[in-house]
Amino acid sequence: MKVDRETLSSGRLPPLKGRIDFRTVICAWLNKKDREQQERRRQKEVAERARQAEREKREEASRAGFEAWREQAKSRPKPMPVIILENHGRLGSTLRNSPSWNPVPWRSVTDTSDTDQ
Repeated sequence: MKVDRETLSSGRLPPLKGRIDFRTVICAWLNKKDREQQERRRQKEVAERARQAEREKREEASRAGFEAWREQAKSRPKPMPVIILENHGRLGSTLRNSPSWNPVPWRSVTDTSDTDQ
């Protein structure tokens, strides 16, 4: 005789004659399995919530670090050539006479017309 779970849980089984009453044993076993399954689900949910909280915590720390870096990068002074630093930002004769000064970038810094002739 085949018995489904709903029939077992409702208690509508016909009495078994001459045998041990398995209805209570089967119902107890099914209840135990249901409780175990619920406990497993609950543990999975708790673990998933913990993973989600850890992920959100890491994302927030990463976002805060990036924002701090971005704010710090905005206010950071830009590098200046050493010669400008020595002249306190003024273009003096030292800078104009230096070999790196080139007011016309498409021309060579040194005059090559004397060496060619």
